[in-house]
Amino acid sequence: MVSIVRGVRNTTDLQTECRLAAMNQSLGVPTVFLPAQPELAAMSSTAVRTLGKSLPRPG
Repeated sequence: MVSIVRGVRNTTDLQTECRLAAMNQSLGVPTVFLPAQPELAAMSSTAVRTLGKSLPRPG
C-alpha cells in the first residue's frame, strides 16, 4: 500500500494539507500527517533544504 507522509507545523499547514489529502484520497492514496515538535514549528522547509545542501554527502 502506498501512502503519502506530510509534516504539518500549524493550522494553516493543516488546512492546506487536508485539501490535498482529500484529492489524494479520491485517487485511493491515503495521507498520514505528522505534527512538528513545538520547538521546530517555526522552521521553514527552505531553511531545512538550505541546511541539507551544506551537509557532506555519503560515499
